[in-house]
Amino acid sequence: MDKRGIEFNFAVLFSIIVGAMIIFLAIYSASKIIHTGSSESQSSLTKQLTIIFDPMETGIASGKYKPFSFSENSRVYNECFPEGDFGSQRFSFSIQSFNKWQEKNLGQKVSNKYVFSDKIEEGKKAYIFSKPLNMPFKVSELIFFTTKTYCFFNAPDFIKDEVESMSIQNIKIENCSSSDVKVCFGGTGTKCNVTVIASDTGDYEYGKIKRDNKEIYYYSSALMYAGIFSNPEIYECNVKRLMKRISAQAILYGDESYFINNKCGAVAKEELAGLSSSASSLTSSSGLQAVANVAKDVNEKNIAASCELW
Repeated sequence: MDKRGIEFNFAVLFSIIVGAMIIFLAIYSASKIIHTGSSESQSSLTKQLTIIFDPMETGIASGKYKPFSFSENSRVYNECFPEGDFGSQRFSFSIQSFNKWQEKNLGQKVSNKYVFSDKIEEGKKAYIFSKPLNMPFKVSELIFFTTKTYCFFNAPDFIKDEVESMSIQNIKIENCSSSDVKVCFGGTGTKCNVTVIASDTGDYEYGKIKRDNKEIYYYSSALMYAGIFSNPEIYECNVKRLMKRISAQAILYGDESYFINNKCGAVAKEELAGLSSSASSLTSSSGLQAVANVAKDVNEKNIAASCELW
């Protein structure tokens, strides 16, 4: 037997095994680097998004609009938790890499924002706008976040004027295309994805919204937009969170009223306690009108007082 032949074959086989191991390790290392890079990119995007939410405070303006572009095709996950003092939301990211969606990151939790969107928004461009909710005092900014294009059909004039004045790029009026999410006002229109129905009085101060085979209720144009752009579960969760905030704010205003009533007349602390109780007892958006009616009554008494609290 030729020992040199055996040695040669073994050497070749050993080289092949070692080479395969090197290639495997190189591919594994590269995939780990790509995964780490993706995780870092997703974490960076999450931080960017939560930072962008901060300047959406409107101040004295009635609304604010801002488009936002991602560097890669992205998915934004919105989770809402009503538990706790004021509840919270968690925003997570996943990016598309080599035609494959990466696992979403751990995300970032916030408790001082009220963001209305679908549970998953997907795309390279997002549209963000906000409106303040007053009930009766300013409660918070409501932030509407979407990657979709909407078309409003038969919208009331005040909605048309607002969309045009804010130059909201992803909302069309009437001229709908097949790819748009079609929003029909007044319960009219065909093939509507979202239907907005006014109250019995015919105005849109109160009403309900049909979306995803569910009904949600709103008060004010701010919550109307919230219901249009939001998944119903996200909407109901944020409404509960907002009621907790109203309840706490009413108690604070009540304490202020107690101290200044010795100097000048203000809305009674008991009235504000009633608002706090009404807000804290809300279990779903169907109770919004009852809370709003209490808030209106408190606001009228505040306006009539010699010392207004807000």
